[in-house]
Amino acid sequence: VIDAALELFAKGRYFRLVVVGGGPEYLSLREYAALSLKAAGLDDNLIVFVGRVPDGYDQVWLSAADVSVMGGAVGLAMNVSMGCGTATIIADETGSDSEMLVDGVNGLRFVPNDHYSLANRIDRILLDEKMRDAISVSARRDILANATVGKMVDGLEKAIAL
Repeated sequence: VIDAALELFAKGRYFRLVVVGGGPEYLSLREYAALSLKAAGLDDNLIVFVGRVPDGYDQVWLSAADVSVMGGAVGLAMNVSMGCGTATIIADETGSDSEMLVDGVNGLRFVPNDHYSLANRIDRILLDEKMRDAISVSARRDILANATVGKMVDGLEKAIAL
């Protein structure tokens, strides 16, 4: 995601990338972003790392975002993003609930491990407000209709019955 953002910044597309969450790569990614921005002569506040947030605060960040990017192993975070009505971009790979996101309908997909593909998808959704709004409305509608606790329990019961 950082490399995709840097690719877009180099093309003169400016936005703020906010990285929410922590983990074993947090410090190295923050340092990589800072060094990359400095090397490119870009403002160091274009990429912001907020770290781990308290439970429930991820929904606040996702609700405030124009776009959210899930790099892989999607699941609940993707559902929350889509349920917030945030235009969501995920890697085009199998993962928990990944079938819920239909490319071009209620979100966008990018080629895994290809920051150029991701940059293209981010650029497309940021530049096309009408498409972004349509995807956001569709995402929220689809999640609220299909990702309910009742439907998940029904699906689990069907899987166990097999």
